Amino acid sequence: KGDLLAAALGASEANEIALSILWSILRKQVALGLACIVVDTNLSSETQFLEAMEAIGGKASVFVVEVNAIRL
Repeated sequence: KGDLLAAALGASEANEIALSILWSILRKQVALGLACIVVDTNLSSETQFLEAMEAIGGKASVFVVEVNAIRL
């Protein structure tokens, strides 16, 4: 899906749309009171992290895991 969006709109715009959808889903899950929500995104900028924090509105704790793959 992401590849199709990127081809139609360009990678940057497609990424913004995908993240907007992700934050909307996160807001809904927090509003429903879910105890554990996993968001799989790269948070490749401070802006993306701040958007995630805004989406939860201080109603949930945040735990960020950074995974770096190493090819041997």
